[in-house]
Amino acid sequence: MVLGHSHATSGALAWSAAAATLPVTILTYPALQDATGRLGTVDLLLGVFLTAGAALLPDADHPDGTISHTLGPITHTACKLISWVSGGHRGATHSLAFVAAAAYGTWAGEHWLGRWFTLSLVFFLLALAVRALHLCPSGNNFKAWGPIVALASAGTFAMEHWIADKPVWLPFAVGLGALAHLIGDCL
Repeated sequence: MVLGHSHATSGALAWSAAAATLPVTILTYPALQDATGRLGTVDLLLGVFLTAGAALLPDADHPDGTISHTLGPITHTACKLISWVSGGHRGATHSLAFVAAAAYGTWAGEHWLGRWFTLSLVFFLLALAVRALHLCPSGNNFKAWGPIVALASAGTFAMEHWIADKPVWLPFAVGLGALAHLIGDCL
């Protein structure tokens, strides 16, 4: 059985492999690449964690999954609602259409809603990664949620200060993470 930790690890590995082997034009499609033709070190590092978090997104339809326990009652209630709307676990969120919608939704949010959308998404994906990669105490209480919020806030602060206004690689990272989840479930 593939659990949250395995999904996050496979998402991080998928980003690492893609960033090391694919041309930057694919990672940043449809945007133009920067003058150097490379992603910066901070982009690469944050991409690992954000793709790890994005690899949990298809399990938003699972009220007992890792994603449900990341930010306490907030994510638990959201997962119960998504489960009901999507037809239960491994329903609509476990499809290639969801992968495309997540990637396109990220691109659209970056371009139409702006920086606050991007930073909110980054915070959420980092919170998922922190929980799934066991970088916080276990449990479903403030002792676990506090470090999740602190570490996700620190990563969001780094994103705010060292990454472009609209990181062109973020939609690719979100789509890749969701796709890694589907591949993991198929295995």
